[in-house]
This record gives sequence, C-alpha cells and structure tokens, in this order.
Amino acid sequence: MYVQSQSAHIRTREYDVYQELVLTALASISGPMTGTLALYSAVFARYALAVSPKNYLLFGCHVVNFSAQITQGYRYLNYWKSVAVRHSCA
Repeated sequence: MYVQSQSAHIRTREYDVYQELVLTALASISGPMTGTLALYSAVFARYALAVSPKNYLLFGCHVVNFSAQITQGYRYLNYWKSVAVRHSCA
C-alpha cells in the first residue's frame, strides 16, 4: 500500500514538472530568435547535402529543427494576432 501511494506521488510530481516545462516554453517564444533559428536550420540543412560525402543525419536534424521553429513561429504569430483582436474589441 505504501509503495502504491508513493508511486502515485512520484507520477503527480513528474506531471507537475512536465506541465511547468510546457508553460515555460509557451511563455518564452521569441519571434526574432525563432526566425533566426529557422533560417539557420534551412541554410545548414542545405549545407549538409552540399558537402561530400552527404551528411544525411545532419540534414535530418536540421529539417526537424526547421519544422519545430516554423511551428513556434506560427504559434508566436497566432498569439500576437489574438492579442491584437482582444485589444481592438475592448
């Protein structure tokens, strides 16, 4: 019985930490930095295929990072659009 209750406490604590990380990530989106990182990833994804021998692992990493940055950029723009709409209605 004691082990189960402690296990439930650990799961709850891990969930709280995960939730804090997600909220921190949402609060710390920077538009200029997101654009810079997206551009950086696009350039170096191209570079990974331009070198000899082609570095497909590096290419894959940069494509994934580019996708993540574009998603963050969308979230950033969507947030500021919703803020503008809220302020214009008030």
